[in-house]
Amino acid sequence: MVQDLNGDTSSRTRRKCNSPEGQIRICNLEYGQNGWRGIAGISLDSNGHISKGYTKLNDTYFNMSYYSGDNWKQSVTCQELGHNVGLDHQDEDFNNQSLFTCMDYQDPPFEAPNSHDFQQLSTIYGHTDSYDSYLGGDGGNGGGGDGCNAPPGKGCNKGETNGSSIGWGRSIYKRGNAEVFLRIDPDGTRHLTHVTWAIGHENNHDHSGHQHAN
Repeated sequence: MVQDLNGDTSSRTRRKCNSPEGQIRICNLEYGQNGWRGIAGISLDSNGHISKGYTKLNDTYFNMSYYSGDNWKQSVTCQELGHNVGLDHQDEDFNNQSLFTCMDYQDPPFEAPNSHDFQQLSTIYGHTDSYDSYLGGDGGNGGGGDGCNAPPGKGCNKGETNGSSIGWGRSIYKRGNAEVFLRIDPDGTRHLTHVTWAIGHENNHDHSGHQHAN
């Protein structure tokens, strides 16, 4: 990942948080008490390459006393960026023994990846493919996904009608505070959205009104 010091930091850009092809956009804003502290979305081309990604960090919760510590901010940021590059959770049970990684659910949180995460990244990226899907590569074909990343009826999609193709799609996995959504574009591009729900909100969000849930 390369930081773009000239990136657009306007509230409009951060609310939509659309990522250009071959890049990851990271946004923070007070997105409201919608139940999630952080979300990470990735787009996969027909070959399963990550063609772009985004992370949203919800300052509404990080401004609350319970989540205001640097440990929560760093842990959620680390986990969402981990999803952006293809990592999954190592564990999702807050009551299990800590695995000492940001990819584990724990309270208090852990702020960094562990050796297993780096081993996974080596497995994912430690080989040569016929093309690259990052910016400057030779032909990632992600396509689609240029709309708002919020679900229909929420955030920057408040004006969208139910059933719109823009949004998170349908819920394909849920356990504890973690939930994953899938949307597939007509061209076959798959969009995965990892949602980290705030503690106490994981059973309270409304799954009605769109193509799946949430």
